[in-house]
Amino acid sequence: MSLNDTGNQSSNYASNLENILGQDAAKKLLRASLHSPVHAYMFIGPAGVGKKNAALAFAASLLCDNFGCGSCPHCADAMAGIHRDLVVIEREGSQISVDAARNVVALAQRSPSVAKRQVIILCDFHLAEEAAAALLKTIEEPPESTVFIVLTEEVTPHLITVASRCVQIQFNPVAEEIIEQMLVTRGVDTQLAHEIALFSRGSLARAHLLLEDESFLPRRQIWHDIPNRLKAEGSVIAGIVDGIAASLDVLVEHLVEEGKSELAALESSAGGLSAFNRQGIEERNKRKIRRVRTDELKSGFSELIHSYYQKIDTSYESGEVDIAWQRVQLLEEASLALNRNPNEELLLTSLLFELARIN
Repeated sequence: MSLNDTGNQSSNYASNLENILGQDAAKKLLRASLHSPVHAYMFIGPAGVGKKNAALAFAASLLCDNFGCGSCPHCADAMAGIHRDLVVIEREGSQISVDAARNVVALAQRSPSVAKRQVIILCDFHLAEEAAAALLKTIEEPPESTVFIVLTEEVTPHLITVASRCVQIQFNPVAEEIIEQMLVTRGVDTQLAHEIALFSRGSLARAHLLLEDESFLPRRQIWHDIPNRLKAEGSVIAGIVDGIAASLDVLVEHLVEEGKSELAALESSAGGLSAFNRQGIEERNKRKIRRVRTDELKSGFSELIHSYYQKIDTSYESGEVDIAWQRVQLLEEASLALNRNPNEELLLTSLLFELARIN
């Protein structure tokens, strides 16, 4: 059977894969793999574009006797993450630990209990570092009944060798029109769906987050008004910074509450919650909140960059064009600086003063 034949036959069954939004090339490759899966796949792409949901859908299709029918117990349990032959490894601390890697090595040797194979999903593998080396041999040569799905935002230097042992599947930012249509289909007002899609920066996760964010439209208005409000005056800049910071606090408020609820649920469970696990979960939640705030600031900077590019497109006086270019460069530098986890208030204040001083 040729690869094309396999892909066509798989498409008749792989209902699970149809729910993967905006990743047509990835879906095509996954469908083509269902009848003859290899030992390891690496899903590569930015956070929030659906890699984990795609991994669960692909795992369900691999565990299903009908290549992903979408209705059998195998599919239902795998999509819910509770299948007996599906293992999802999440990091508890800043990265997947070596101890966790050793546990994965042991798990990989198990025989499937209810399905024809077992699937192990490794999340956030770009943060694995030492664990990547510990898992290399197992990912390279697992038992025939074990399939690995490795999720990573990028192929970092310590992942190059692991990546070379996997089928690499790229996940890209989701197109704005796909996000907008998804929201409209779910009953979101057309104009709001359009605004969220523009501001989500290709992230489905961020689109869902913004949908629950009451401060989204007011915050976008703050960014939109900056070019007209901005003056090199402390009171003006402090007002803008305070408005952005307060809006970001509203954005992450329910994430903070979700983290508290998760800890409370684990503490009341039969096994309780060790100090080590508590610290790991708290650190993970802090990173998530930090990432959300950083993404939102980057989106705000993108809004400003867009407004200054418009000035470049519509200005013919060289002085105005030069000023706009200088501001764009400052914003791009500030966006890169966010990757170093700076103090938000200091970064914003310094940036706005520098933008206001250029004239």
